[in-house]
Amino acid sequence: MERNYSSLSSNIDQYSEPLKRATEEFKSEEFTRILGDVLVQFAPVLMQSYDVDMLRQKNILNPTEEGDSMPLPVVTQINIMGLEKEKSPMLHCELCNVEDYSTWVLYSILVCPSLLSRDDIMGLFKIVATDSLVIPLYRDQVLNVHTELETLAAWFPPRNWSGVALPKTLKLKALMKDLAKEVSE
Repeated sequence: MERNYSSLSSNIDQYSEPLKRATEEFKSEEFTRILGDVLVQFAPVLMQSYDVDMLRQKNILNPTEEGDSMPLPVVTQINIMGLEKEKSPMLHCELCNVEDYSTWVLYSILVCPSLLSRDDIMGLFKIVATDSLVIPLYRDQVLNVHTELETLAAWFPPRNWSGVALPKTLKLKALMKDLAKEVSE
C-alpha cells in the first residue's frame, strides 16, 4: 500500500547478504590500494604486539617493576624501518589500540578480499586471524571470523568479478583451511 514499498523492499533484498554486497560496493582498485596502504601502517604495531617473547624479554607488561625501570613501558618505542627513533610511536600507547587495529584488518579483508593478493597484507592478516575468533558487529552481536572467512572463500571471486584481479596462485579455500588448523593448534 505504501508508495515507496517496492524501492524499500528492493533495498532490503540487495543487503540480504551484507558482506557480499559490501564486497561489490568496495571493489574499486583505487579504494583497495588506499585501504591496503592504511593497513600496512598498522603492521609494525601489530607485529610487535603479537610477539609475546619480545614483550616478555623487554619486560614491557610487568606491573611489579620497581625503581628506574618502572616507566619503561611508557617510554619504549616501536621500531619502524625508515623512521627516526624520536618520531616512532610509543609502544605502550599503541598497545591500547591493538584490538581496534586487529578488528580493522579483519573487516577490511572481509569487505575487500582482493587485498590478500598483497604479500604484506597477507602476513598481517595471518597474524590477526589466528588470534581472533569473533569480532564485534553491533552491541552484543558478533561475527565468527573463521566461519565468515570460509563462507567468503566459497563464493569469492564471483564469475562476473570486475574488481582488483587476484593472482591464480591465491587459493582462498586452502588458505582458510590452513588458518583453521593454526587456530585449533
